[in-house]
Amino acid sequence: MKEEEKSNSLNKIEEQKNGNEEENNNNNNNKSNSLSESISGSNTYNEEDDKITKLKNQLNFLIETLNYEQAIILCKKILFFTPDDLQIYKTLSDLYLKIFDISSSITCLKKILIIAENSQETLKLRVNLKDLFFCKGLLESQSSGKLETDVELLSKINNNELTLNDYLFLRAKSFLILGNIKEGINDINKILDKDPQNDVALVLLAKVLSSQGKEKEGASLMWKAYKINPENKEVKIFTKTMKKLMDEVLKDANLNVLKGRYKTGLLLSVKALKIYPNHPEALLLRSSIFKSLGKYNESIMDLNKALMFSNETNEEIKDMIKHSLNSIYNDLSLEYLNNNNCDLAMKFINNALQINPDDIIAHFNKGDCYLKLKDIINAKEEYFNCLEIDENFQEAKLRLATVYYKLAILSYNSKDYDEALQLLNESIKYYGGNDVIHVLRARTYLKLDRIKEAYEDAVIAYMINPQNQDAIEIKKILN
Repeated sequence: MKEEEKSNSLNKIEEQKNGNEEENNNNNNNKSNSLSESISGSNTYNEEDDKITKLKNQLNFLIETLNYEQAIILCKKILFFTPDDLQIYKTLSDLYLKIFDISSSITCLKKILIIAENSQETLKLRVNLKDLFFCKGLLESQSSGKLETDVELLSKINNNELTLNDYLFLRAKSFLILGNIKEGINDINKILDKDPQNDVALVLLAKVLSSQGKEKEGASLMWKAYKINPENKEVKIFTKTMKKLMDEVLKDANLNVLKGRYKTGLLLSVKALKIYPNHPEALLLRSSIFKSLGKYNESIMDLNKALMFSNETNEEIKDMIKHSLNSIYNDLSLEYLNNNNCDLAMKFINNALQINPDDIIAHFNKGDCYLKLKDIINAKEEYFNCLEIDENFQEAKLRLATVYYKLAILSYNSKDYDEALQLLNESIKYYGGNDVIHVLRARTYLKLDRIKEAYEDAVIAYMINPQNQDAIEIKKILN
C-alpha cells in the first residue's frame, strides 16, 4: 500500500515536471512568434509611415498650388490610413471652406471634437463650429446664392479674423432666419450700441422693423444709413424707390400750383419731403410756393437747404436753385431799397452776389444803394460792373448818365467848368436824351465862351422838351 502511494506521488511529480517543461516550451515558442510578429509589424509600419509622409508632402504641394479639390481627395486618402489624424481633419475642414462647402467643414470639425474631446483646442473649435452653423444658415437661406457680406465674414472666420460685431451680425441674421425676431433685434442693437455708424446693421434693422409693420421707423433708419453711406446697395435701392414715390406726389403738386392752388400744392410738397427728406427738387417747389404766398424767409430757408443737398441732383436743378435764390435776394433788396433801408438792402445784395458774382441785377441794385447813400464813386463802379457783364444793359447806362451829371453839377458850382464839361460829355455819352443835361452843358459852354456849342446844346434840349424854359431862354439870347 505504501509502495503504491509512493509510486503515485512520483507519477504526480513526473507529470508536473512534464507539464512545466511543456509550458516552458510553449512560452519559448510564443516569444519567438511575438518577436517575429514584432519585426514583421515594424516593417509594415515603416512602409506605411513613408507612404503617409509622401502623401502629406504631396498634399502641401496641392494646397500651395491652390488645387483644393485634389487636396480634399488626398486628405481622405490619408485619413484611410490614419483615421484619427487631427491635423488632417483640420486641414480638410479649411479646404472645404476654401470651396465654400460649409456642411462638409462642419462635419470635419465635429469629428475633431469627438477625437480631441476635453483637449485645450476644443473650446476654440466649438466657437468656430458655431460660426459655421451661422454661415450655413445664412447662405442656405438666400435663394440667389451667397451674399457678399456673408462670404466676406466667412473668409474672416477662415483667417481667424472674426470680430465680435461680425459674430453678432451673423447670429442676428441666423435668429431672423429662424423667426426669432426679438433675439435678432437684440443682437443688432448690441452692434449699434458699440458702433452707431454701422450702416449694414442699420439697414438690417430697418428691414426687420418694416417687415413688422413699422414702416416709419424702418424708413427713418434707412435715411440714417443713407447719411452714413449713400453707396450701400440696400440704401441705393431704397432711395430709388422713394424717389419714384416722391416724383408722383410732386407731379400732382406742380399741377395744383399751375392752377393757382398754392395751399394744396404746399401740402403735397410737404408730403413729398416726408417721403424723401431734403430732396432738392421738392425743396425747390415748396420754396416757389412760399415765395408766391409772400413767405420769403421760408422760401430762402428751403432754397439754402436745397443748395446744401444739391450734390445728389443734376446741374440743371442746381442752376435753378441758385437762380431762384438770387431772384428772392434781389426782390428783397429792391423792396428794402425802395423803403430807404439801405443796410438790409445791402445784406441781401451781398447774399445774391455770394451765390453768383455775375448777377447783373444785384450789381445794379448795389449801385442804386450806393447812390442813395450818396457814395457816387462806388455807385459808378457798380454800374460799370453791370456793363462788363452786359455792355447793352440800358438801365446801367442811364444810371451812369445820372452819376456823371451829379458830379458835373458839383464841378460847375465850384466853377471848375472844364471838369464840369468833361463830366457832362461822359453823361451824354451814356444817355443823350435828357434835356436837363444838355441845358447844363450849354450853360457850361457859355462860361467857357464857346457860344456856338452852347447854342447847339440849347437847340437839342428844346427838341427833346419844347417846354424846357431854360433851353428857350438860351436860344433866345444866342439867336
